[in-house]
Amino acid sequence: MARRFDEALDWADRTLRDKPRFSVMLRYKAIACAYLDRVDEARRHLCAMLVLQPGFSISGWATTIGARAFSATTMTMLVEGLRIAGAPE
Repeated sequence: MARRFDEALDWADRTLRDKPRFSVMLRYKAIACAYLDRVDEARRHLCAMLVLQPGFSISGWATTIGARAFSATTMTMLVEGLRIAGAPE
């Protein structure tokens, strides 16, 4: 949330070493990669997340879990990262 995307990737990698199927962390890793202009990598992580959550969409997530968990400013950042990564609307 602090826009420290390199640091976010480090934490995501640590988590995914122990829990490689943790879809939430794959989503955040895709977002961080998108903001670091590593779009191909962002898409790979997003695809891995979509295998685990095949019905995921930005609108579905944003109006349910995301809206309850994050401020409007944070949601804007996260949604934009998901769009850069190529998440389904």
